[in-house]
Amino acid sequence: MTDKEIIKALECCVSDTSSAACNGCPFNENDICDKEANALEKYALDLINRLKGESNKYRTQSQAQKGELTRLYKQVTEQKAEIERLNDLFDSAQDNNFNAIHLLLEMRKKN
Repeated sequence: MTDKEIIKALECCVSDTSSAACNGCPFNENDICDKEANALEKYALDLINRLKGESNKYRTQSQAQKGELTRLYKQVTEQKAEIERLNDLFDSAQDNNFNAIHLLLEMRKKN
């Protein structure tokens, strides 16, 4: 049975407990209710357990991705700090070069 069929069967059984609820029920159409005691409950439990397993898998993946995002954020923050440090170093070197050129020009004027 598909997940959709199991859900539809649950909806049929929950909506009405009379034999009218069996009309359109996938379990009734496949004669599963008559062949297997507690068939719907077994299928529903299987569906719940599978969905729970998938949920746990996605939760684990989500936690791993969160850890990766945290690591990448830290890396970006470190790279931004390094860029700022290099920009400051470049600005300082430019100032020093300007001062050195200015000093050389002043010395030439005096000579």
